[in-house]
Amino acid sequence: MAKQDYNRDILTSAERFKEVLKFLKMNASQMDGILKSKGIFNSRAVLDGTEDISMPMARIIIEKWPEINELWLLTGEGTITKGEVETGTGISVGDIEIVLKCLLNHEEVLLKNKIFNKWLENKILIRENSLLKEIQAKYNLTEKA
Repeated sequence: MAKQDYNRDILTSAERFKEVLKFLKMNASQMDGILKSKGIFNSRAVLDGTEDISMPMARIIIEKWPEINELWLLTGEGTITKGEVETGTGISVGDIEIVLKCLLNHEEVLLKNKIFNKWLENKILIRENSLLKEIQAKYNLTEKA
């Protein structure tokens, strides 16, 4: 019997797949039927731990249950669900986490890119202008020509 690693944070593919079944209140046979109808025939191997969750399998699960976090499903990072949608943005917390992780992983390269820097400067100026208008409105200030 394999020694259990109780110090690890990330679940295996088999553990994540079982968590998805539990979350969806489904049994393995029900999920197997759904996946087989879409051409995925290895769900038992994932459950047994002999194969990982594939990108095609993850896509089918995400298409059917969009609340499942794809990053978590494939890697074990994050939480099982995408989380709440940010107020007024329509962007989920899970999506924000993915973009942030990508930016942080490529920060050095991005900061050397002139187009990215111009875009970033523009976003900063827009935000500063917006904050300035909020302050002017809050304190009844007007611009003097």
